[in-house]
Amino acid sequence: MKTLSAIALAATLSLILGISCAAQYITPEQTGLNYSINVGVAFPVNSDVEDDTAPVLGITWYGPAGLNMGENAVVGLSFDWTEISRTGGGDVSLFPMLFNYGQYNRIGGFRVFANLGLGIMYADDNIPEMDIENGIQFAWALGASVDITEQLNLGVRFLASDSPGDDGLVIGQIGYRF
Repeated sequence: MKTLSAIALAATLSLILGISCAAQYITPEQTGLNYSINVGVAFPVNSDVEDDTAPVLGITWYGPAGLNMGENAVVGLSFDWTEISRTGGGDVSLFPMLFNYGQYNRIGGFRVFANLGLGIMYADDNIPEMDIENGIQFAWALGASVDITEQLNLGVRFLASDSPGDDGLVIGQIGYRF
């Protein structure tokens, strides 16, 4: 009876350990948690604008990139909104829409990402002090983020167009994945 109990205990511990190890390698994207709502704050690098902070609201979608791009690669789309207050008065909405590529590594129990995004940004008016014109222009972003849990992530990124010293934004945000 002791032998049977020992075998049952060993089998149970092996099963628990196997499930625990497997859970460490399943990504949120593989479980269907591909979308994220993000809120944060943008800090214009140009000090000539009226306010030194601006709200940011966005939605992203990420999925596995496939083995051709690396085992730890993800691709995604992001759409954000922020509003910059011009020095002369009036607010201008910016809408960056980017295709994103990310690589992650596990550090401790967390996934830590490095991201690159390329796309367009729409401005609904001119922001002369940031060298942003009304309409559509090229946009890019570099960022880093960390998954705190499967559903919660923190990130920072630099978003700019063709004049990063004038039109750049440093963005800090928190995201909820669903």
